[in-house]
Amino acid sequence: METRELLTLKVGDVMSTELITVKQDTVLKDVNQIFENENIHHIPVVANDGHFMGIISKSDILCCLIGVQN
Repeated sequence: METRELLTLKVGDVMSTELITVKQDTVLKDVNQIFENENIHHIPVVANDGHFMGIISKSDILCCLIGVQN
């Protein structure tokens, strides 16, 4: 892809549309398995009604494991 193309492409042209989400009460072990299976680094967290609550990342789990708060 040429730099020229990057200057004109929109987010909607390249974003993922099949979202993988988790709920707030999903166990971190399960989230980590999703990261590994799907080769992704961030997952949107949604409430039971589907509303966006935040994002969990691989680094969030790592920080939790080593005891560092974001």
